[in-house]
Amino acid sequence: MSMALVKSIWESGVLRFRNRGTLTPIITFGTLRLHEYLVVTDVDSRNAAPTAAQFLGGIITHNSKTGAGTLTVPTGALLDAAVPGLAIGETVTCYYINRGDQAVTVTAASGITVATATQTIVQYEAALLIFLKTAADTFVCYHIGA
Repeated sequence: MSMALVKSIWESGVLRFRNRGTLTPIITFGTLRLHEYLVVTDVDSRNAAPTAAQFLGGIITHNSKTGAGTLTVPTGALLDAAVPGLAIGETVTCYYINRGDQAVTVTAASGITVATATQTIVQYEAALLIFLKTAADTFVCYHIGA
């Protein structure tokens, strides 16, 4: 996120970074640990194709049903545009929770390479998806868990 879009504030002994326009908390450095502010997106269908903004919210829950499904990640161009100022070598993360009773395959979109091809997240499991920027509009999606 571009520094022009962020405002830092010391409050009650912790450093908070907020969205400059809405003052919504983004991240807090507290006395004990880092605190993230996440937004949950819920998808209730066999296949899911969340937007870049929904991935950036931080948590996607997916009720996969009626057969094996897919989780299609946004294109590299859309992800890059959603995070102005993200440098090559920096990452964006998202927690993915398959709360359905079907396995889901992580599917790449243009400009995204899924590090482990045909990566599957089985039913009732979760994974951390890490998007590493390797060039303009280009990312590698790493999958940890499930």
